[in-house]
Amino acid sequence: MNDWDDYRLILALARCGSLRSAAASLGLTHTTVSRRLATLQDARGQLFDKAPGGYRATKLGEALIGVAERMERLTLDAARQQKAYGEDLSGPITLSLPEAIAQFLLLEELLEFTETYPAITLTVETSYRFVDLDRSEADVVVRGAQEPPDHLVGRMAVPQLRDLLCGPRLPRAHAGGGTALDRTLRRCDGSKLAGGLALSRCANRANDR
Repeated sequence: MNDWDDYRLILALARCGSLRSAAASLGLTHTTVSRRLATLQDARGQLFDKAPGGYRATKLGEALIGVAERMERLTLDAARQQKAYGEDLSGPITLSLPEAIAQFLLLEELLEFTETYPAITLTVETSYRFVDLDRSEADVVVRGAQEPPDHLVGRMAVPQLRDLLCGPRLPRAHAGGGTALDRTLRRCDGSKLAGGLALSRCANRANDR
C-alpha cells in the first residue's frame, strides 16, 4: 500500500474496534470508512474479521498494523523536527502540566510568556495523566519523573521533596508493623510542631542525580 490514509484507516479500526468509532477518530462518516475498508480488502486481502465485540485483525492485518505504527512514528517525528527547526517563533504550542503547578507556581510566568511571544498561541492543559508526546497530544509537558524516555528531551526544573505529617503518637503505634508505612513512620524523628503534630524528616529527593 502506498497511501498513508489507508494505513491510518487500519490503525483507527485496530485501536477503536468499530467502524463508527474509527470514523469519528478520522473525522469521516461511517459510510465512507465502511466503503474504504471494503475497497482496501478487495485489493489487499482480508485484514479484519467482524466479531461480536467489533473488528479483529487477521494475521495479514496485524502485519500491516505493525507497518502502520512505524509509519505513524516516522510521520510524527518528521512533524516534530519541522516544528523544532522552524525559524519563526510563532504558531500553536500545547503545554500540559498539573493544575497546582499552573495555578500556584507558573501562572505569572505563563502570562509573561504570552506577552513576550504574541505570535505563539499557547494552550495550557492541566492534567496529571501521562500525555502521549509521540502522538502530539502536547508539545511540552511538566511532570515529576526520574528520567524522560531516551527519544525525548527533558530538563529538571527543581528537585521534588516530600514530607510526611503525623501525630506524635503515630510512629510509636506502628513500631512493630511490617508494612511500608510502618517502616516509614519508624524513620520519622517526630520533630514537634505547633498543635502537637510531628513532622517526619523523611524528605524524599525525587530527582536525585
